[in-house]
Amino acid sequence: MSVEIGKKIALKRFEKGMIQDALASEAKIAQSRLSDIENGRSPKWNELEQIATALDIPISELLPANVLNISNNTFSSNEESEQHNNVGNITINIPPNYFKEIITNAIKESKEKN
Repeated sequence: MSVEIGKKIALKRFEKGMIQDALASEAKIAQSRLSDIENGRSPKWNELEQIATALDIPISELLPANVLNISNNTFSSNEESEQHNNVGNITINIPPNYFKEIITNAIKESKEKN
């Protein structure tokens, strides 16, 4: 999964005409760390957020296809005269290490506010 994320970051960076130094500076991470991520090392969730922000793209564009599953399920009544309602469901499969980091950061931020 990390290799796919790294390739997506490199591709987006290339599409924006950015060199690693510029993206790393904009994302506020070390250039060597960005290089590691682009070469398959696992990024931290906050690093992904910073990189996505620096690239001006949603973080979902950096995640592998199997991490973000979007479906549109239609729920309808049995009576033909009633209007049908479409309800879209979004399922996000977050790897455990990212999930733990998200929860830890949320708890930390909550404690800091109180």
